[in-house]
Amino acid sequence: MTPDSRMQQSPPITPWYEVYQKLALQLQDFYRKHQSLSGQELFKLLNRSHIYKTNNSWLSNVSRIPKPSLEPIQLFTSFSRSRQQETIRQEIINAVWTLLTSQKKTWENIDFKGCPAPMALKLQYVRPEFEQTKIWEYFNDIIEKGKNALTSSLWDDAIAWRGIEIPSFTIFLFWINSNEFIPLDKNTRQYLEYTGFIPLHTPITFETYRALLNNNQITDYIKLSSEAFYFNRDPLTFKENFQTHSFAQKKEIIDYTFKFVGLRTLARNKTLHKILPFYQYYPLDHTIRPKDTDIKSRSILQEFHQKPVHAETLYNLENIRVNITAIVGKNGSGKSTLLDLVLMGIYNLSVQLGYLNSKENKPLKKLNFEIYWHTDTLYKIIFDTEIYAYRFKRGNYEDSTIVYELDETPIPIEKIKNDFFYTILVNYSHYALNSSEHSTDWITPLSHKNDGYIAPLVINPKRTAGDIDINTEKTLLNMRLLLNLLDLHDADIPEQSFRYIDNGKYLKYFSVTHNKRKNVKKRKEAIQQTYDDPKIIRIVMNQVANVFFLSEKSSHTESYKEELNYYIVNKLLAIVNRYDRYRMEYKEGLYNLIEYNIASTIEGMDTEVEILLENRLQQLLGDIKNDHSHITLKFKQAVYFLKYPALRKFLSDAIKSKKQIELDDYQQIISTLINSEEKENLTTAELLPPAIFKLDFYLDDPDKSSFSKVSSGEYQLLSVLSSILYHIRNIDSVDRKNNYNYVTVLLDEIELYFHPNMQRSFIRKLLESLSKLDNNLYGIHILFATHSPFILSDIHQQKILKLKNGVTEHSENGYNTFAANIHDLLADEFFLEEGYMGAFAQKQIEIAINLLNYIKVDNEIKDLSISSKKISSNEPTFLQQKLENELASYKEKLKEMGYWDNNKTVENLDPQSEQKRLYQLIEIIGEPLIQEKLRNMYRTAFPYNIEDESTSRTNAKQNILRLMRENNINLQDLQ
Repeated sequence: MTPDSRMQQSPPITPWYEVYQKLALQLQDFYRKHQSLSGQELFKLLNRSHIYKTNNSWLSNVSRIPKPSLEPIQLFTSFSRSRQQETIRQEIINAVWTLLTSQKKTWENIDFKGCPAPMALKLQYVRPEFEQTKIWEYFNDIIEKGKNALTSSLWDDAIAWRGIEIPSFTIFLFWINSNEFIPLDKNTRQYLEYTGFIPLHTPITFETYRALLNNNQITDYIKLSSEAFYFNRDPLTFKENFQTHSFAQKKEIIDYTFKFVGLRTLARNKTLHKILPFYQYYPLDHTIRPKDTDIKSRSILQEFHQKPVHAETLYNLENIRVNITAIVGKNGSGKSTLLDLVLMGIYNLSVQLGYLNSKENKPLKKLNFEIYWHTDTLYKIIFDTEIYAYRFKRGNYEDSTIVYELDETPIPIEKIKNDFFYTILVNYSHYALNSSEHSTDWITPLSHKNDGYIAPLVINPKRTAGDIDINTEKTLLNMRLLLNLLDLHDADIPEQSFRYIDNGKYLKYFSVTHNKRKNVKKRKEAIQQTYDDPKIIRIVMNQVANVFFLSEKSSHTESYKEELNYYIVNKLLAIVNRYDRYRMEYKEGLYNLIEYNIASTIEGMDTEVEILLENRLQQLLGDIKNDHSHITLKFKQAVYFLKYPALRKFLSDAIKSKKQIELDDYQQIISTLINSEEKENLTTAELLPPAIFKLDFYLDDPDKSSFSKVSSGEYQLLSVLSSILYHIRNIDSVDRKNNYNYVTVLLDEIELYFHPNMQRSFIRKLLESLSKLDNNLYGIHILFATHSPFILSDIHQQKILKLKNGVTEHSENGYNTFAANIHDLLADEFFLEEGYMGAFAQKQIEIAINLLNYIKVDNEIKDLSISSKKISSNEPTFLQQKLENELASYKEKLKEMGYWDNNKTVENLDPQSEQKRLYQLIEIIGEPLIQEKLRNMYRTAFPYNIEDESTSRTNAKQNILRLMRENNINLQDLQ
């Protein structure tokens, strides 16, 4: 081998797990040397590295705590984060290796395939000193003893650490010892579920995990992780490279992609089905279709077939499987009717399951339709007088086609929750979903949601008797937007931030103002619920101070204290009234004690009853403190505003000075609070400004322009995205034992307010936003009901339902919509049989054509009449009669188009005015072929063109003046 050929060789490939294991051993040596000071010494070491600090901006948060220190989880996360470029990961790893060993050895070509890369936000939290000490100790034990170090107590401790959950803890174990531990990241967990190694949708316990580690069928954990990645992200690669020798070789590989497959009308209900015919099947995803092609058959659909299609994983994200489909068609084609049936069906389901109060909400009668969806297999629900659920059995494969056969034994409806889906509807149309138009109001219970996401549907925005309160909606949206601007922003990957908008715009600031109108309302509600007794307010706030460790100073001397006291009491009682988990445990007893306290005050015997109330409040507030779901969020925001002086002063000063707050400055304040708090696991959402304030946002431009005022369309876009993310977060935040694993997002004419370019980029932005969410969901199905060809161009033909007069319309041309030409999409999918031109413009052109033809024929008749007189003939010739008929025909058409009346003829037209109007119309036509055709007709109708004459006279004058200048001739010389 020549020196030149050796120089051209690529550096050797090193598997990531070899590198990580060497780093783990070096870090263990570091711990043995520094012991209890390891965290502080590691921080000092890394803080000296320009490469490390440049690519880990979160390190600045650590530097602001009294004793800056780091632990192994933070270190390994710093070069293993989601969406981190591999070149950056290698740079950081090499920098860490050099710092730990003082050796210059570098890895230039690390293969990261199969290395889990989780969301980093929570993993990079600064944990309290006692937790960091435990992490270092357990890290050392695991390196020494492997899986034997993993005990039940270690497991319980680990999942209680700040920002650590079972997936992230097991990923960390896998990083530092990939031969001994299995990562339970979403890819690996779902692969293990669908190959039958662990139960589907079941919480992981220490016993479950130990059983996995002791399973003799699973021995190569690195191979398992790689297989899981490709199984979820790239099934074709998995099939080609793994399936014949994988862990799943002897097991059935189940397609568990969540799909809302279709709907089918049953017996006719004219009122609810409207234009939709009976026994019509509507495929929302053509990849799974009924075997029976006679979709109008009254018979039960017994068998469905699923055929593999290209790009089935097209929309899948690193953190979630996504399926996107669409319904298209003209207005009145049945799109909204199909969506309304879904909503009404879920309403009935919620009533039957007791999620909605059956005394207040009556089921709708004779819905007469059924829905089909796919998770681990195919399911259907029949919405009839009663509701019935069924499961399909996976049958034999037929030429790579999966067969689903109906099991005719119904499933108890209450047992399908883990396999059913939660639905988020977004519809901003002012004329849709008006509860006052329905005899049974099924809309309000689903729009006014305070049930902790139990009933599987939320309607956004909230409506009251068909009305949307824009001001209330804007207040809610701004709070959701602020959370996303803070939480979905990575300073190390700024180009992927939620703060960036199209056209180079960037959200950089927000403002806080006092919401006096809302505060008056909340104060009245609190007074009413506490019977206008100040003592109850005092008792509640004293217990809030005790449970949440509010200091005397923070709870009594600062701004907005009185308003927040009333708000906190009102919110506390609202939680007890609205949410089952609190209502069943606390409502009756708490309200009885409040009433007893008021009565005892009057009787002068209040001490004993007050103690009982205080004890009950302590229990309630303790549960709320440990509840990090959306249910307690607004309550905690108000409490923490009182608790933390730095947060309170920062916001109060901004309100008084009326200055905008830089998002990065606010991020720094709350990061410092989260990292400095030893006793509570705070979250970003809990440290947002309380709801007694209003927010607004500003762009990074010289004028700090108000975002909502500069562009209503862009504001609407971020509002829609924020609402979707907000609801998905909340669905995923409630108790994992009782929540939903799948989500359907119904977007009904979401393109309202959007410029075409914004429509074009909507799906991309939606997917980018979803990719930033750390979630536990198994799948999301996004269904558009749309008129936008730009949205349709991002969707595969197999994922589109085309409607015409309530019936499924099949494409005859067979072309694919994905990345298709917009004009072709308009013609085929949106049924523009009459062309793409505006109707007004089209009418003006048709008038011009008929008028020019009329004038041309009239000229021909006049010429023919002159010729007839020359030959002294009074009888109309055949040609003359034919022209008269044509003239009458053009006149009739002009009358039909409203241009002509019975008294109008060519003789009483203003020839010059009419000729000029036609000329001006022709000159502004944008379509070249039509314009040229009309120009030719114009020249025929007006052989003597006044426009041409005018142009000739102008040209002649210009030529004469030019000759006079060239020959030095004045006008006086010509007189």
